[in-house]
Amino acid sequence: MVQTKLIELTNKSSSEKTPIDPLRKNVFERNELCPFSFEPNEDDIEAVLIARHVLSKRNDKDVSSISSLISRLIDFGEEFSAEMTRNRLKSMHALNSVRLLEARTLFTLRQYFTLEYASIKRLLWSEVFAVLVLTQAAEKITLSKRIEPKDKDDVVAQSIWHAGTSFLNELPDELVDSLARLECIYEFERDTIKRVSKGGKAKSEYIEPLRQDVFKAFIEHYSNLPAKKAALKIKADFERDNNNNLLRSAAEDLHLQFAKWINALKQGKMKYNA
Repeated sequence: MVQTKLIELTNKSSSEKTPIDPLRKNVFERNELCPFSFEPNEDDIEAVLIARHVLSKRNDKDVSSISSLISRLIDFGEEFSAEMTRNRLKSMHALNSVRLLEARTLFTLRQYFTLEYASIKRLLWSEVFAVLVLTQAAEKITLSKRIEPKDKDDVVAQSIWHAGTSFLNELPDELVDSLARLECIYEFERDTIKRVSKGGKAKSEYIEPLRQDVFKAFIEHYSNLPAKKAALKIKADFERDNNNNLLRSAAEDLHLQFAKWINALKQGKMKYNA
């Protein structure tokens, strides 16, 4: 459930935190909702569609696991994020307080936590924020369907009811913030992947003439030798003959690079363009 806090410019520490419950169920598990098929509120349709698009390579099980991961991250890093926010406020004289929404907490933690060791392979931060959007949209549905307790004297039931109502009132702001951060991170990650992919392709094309020279020399003169021995001889030949294509590689150990290419050629992973 969403937990919105107001972080004030104060040196006081927050109240003692509730221990993390690793078995706590997320909204999808609690209510048997399918992340990719539940019907959101009308106001949240666009946000949910965007989140599902970002998560197009994932399945319901992945989303549920990521939702649980988000809860653990926020539980673990909430106080850390709050302290970071307090430190920022000290240098921002125009602000006395700031709302610490879930997305803001995750956005702060993103700078200090790696997803490399998450159980979900190749997990991206954009996917984490997309799941946060879906989780909050699902929370809005479940909270809006609650039935107010009839017994006005039941203090516990009334307390739970009012707490849920408070969370429900905060969810629209939470969702807007989460979506904005999702779109920002998604665009950044997509552009980064494009640049890396484009750069890798350009580098591969630039070095291809040297690679083809290596393949030609191996096939014509050294195919009877192991890759490393052949690579050493090819390197020596190229240096003796002042092969200009040697300048295309920045590798410190050219013979190791040549050996790697030769092994790839022998395994059919690379081709010689005769």
